[in-house]
Amino acid sequence: MMQIEQTIFRDAPQKISGRLRKLFEQAPHAPLEPVLLHQQPVKQRQLFIRRAIEDGRLVFAQLLPVNGDGHRVNVHATVKKLTNDRFLFQAHNLSYVVHFTQINYIASL
Repeated sequence: MMQIEQTIFRDAPQKISGRLRKLFEQAPHAPLEPVLLHQQPVKQRQLFIRRAIEDGRLVFAQLLPVNGDGHRVNVHATVKKLTNDRFLFQAHNLSYVVHFTQINYIASL
């Protein structure tokens, strides 16, 4: 019994350090880019945006970046019209001002 306890205590530091090394050597997970949804037809997006604004609905939208340096974003937000082609999506503590062409997909929740 004493010999088993000595073996456990003798081998424990190597086992613990080996497992910790594996844990910390793993590459950190990069945030995944949202899956690109099929772009809705222009008329459908216009209709959904108009209805969302009129009814004050919460919507799900996929917003595209202005240029290639950005990332697409999926957002649950309310929509407000700023100009004919500019919209404000407000979600909790984030706001997105986008041009109509940046709205890839929109759906009511």
